[in-house]
Amino acid sequence: MRTLNFVYGCDVFGKKEGTCGDPFDDSIIVPTEKSSCPYCYVRYKMFPARGYADQFFLQPKINVKHLRDFISPSEVSEIYIGSIMGDFLSPSIEDKDIAYAFDTFGDFPQHVFFLLSKNAGRYYKFLRDYYQKPLPDNIIIGTSVENDNFRHRVDLLRASLKISPNTRLWLEIEPLLGFHHRTDFSGIEYVSCSALGQDQIYYQNGKRFPWVFREEWMQSIIDNDTLDKENLSIYHNIKNLCTSSVIRDWENPNLYERFFHKSQKEETLW
Repeated sequence: MRTLNFVYGCDVFGKKEGTCGDPFDDSIIVPTEKSSCPYCYVRYKMFPARGYADQFFLQPKINVKHLRDFISPSEVSEIYIGSIMGDFLSPSIEDKDIAYAFDTFGDFPQHVFFLLSKNAGRYYKFLRDYYQKPLPDNIIIGTSVENDNFRHRVDLLRASLKISPNTRLWLEIEPLLGFHHRTDFSGIEYVSCSALGQDQIYYQNGKRFPWVFREEWMQSIIDNDTLDKENLSIYHNIKNLCTSSVIRDWENPNLYERFFHKSQKEETLW
């Protein structure tokens, strides 16, 4: 499994005036100014660690010029995850570059490309207004859903099927920040629940807060009747925090293995 970082940075999110940026407050998805998730591990941890100034995070850059060079031409199948160092559906990323990336991935049908964006509504808008054709068969598109407040992203993701009906969908629940009683998981092929570690942090009003976890949040996903439990993957960094034997003994630790068995390798285009 390879991580393909072809976008660095994100300007998807903003905040309303007068809100505190609480990660449980749905208002942070209504942008009035460039910002980012208050619990963004890339901006606050990974981005500075790689030597990039924090202010550049809100000016996302996409590298499609060399994208093809970082995809193996071998007929041996690989899984590519991209891009975890930024959101490739950021508003400032142009449609033509997104289309080029999709077409490039389609030129390598032996591989599978898992793509993730919190800007789930742009999938449909891009397909309807610009791409105007189904996505290549080897692309699986996904979004993040931290808790029920963000469940509408799943509906926006499913809307893509109106244009590209055979496209497969996945969800990343990372970080898990609340209950999922009302999230509709129907039609989702793969749901991944994981944490970035117990040192996960988020920001409110410029202050750092520790990442918190409640076992009931994970249980609400398992108890959700809309979820096909065969499609649920719970990673060890969450299972180890739970006391329930149901959660701790959950199988399917990595459903990527349904597609191919590969060791992880990271490819960075910068």
